[in-house]
Amino acid sequence: MQQRHHLNVAREVAILTWLRALRLPGVVRLLGTSECSNNVYLTFEACEGGDLFTRMRGGGCLGRGEAAICQEVIGPLLSVLADLHSLNIVHRDIK
Repeated sequence: MQQRHHLNVAREVAILTWLRALRLPGVVRLLGTSECSNNVYLTFEACEGGDLFTRMRGGGCLGRGEAAICQEVIGPLLSVLADLHSLNIVHRDIK
């Protein structure tokens, strides 16, 4: 792994480890890491309900209207991002 990439991964793991102790609602917790010659593996807790794309495709949100989606998805997402921003953490990869 290139040194720059190694430093970026190390920084991300340090932040995720620190966040794990805070137990912020809506933030997926890092359970552990492992490393081999060229890869670093991050293990996260399982998220109930799967991902948003699958939920929407399966009809969980479609047809319920914009207000329902905002209340169930956008509002909680923005709340979590506000919590992270208050800790001077900016999320670069929102899925």
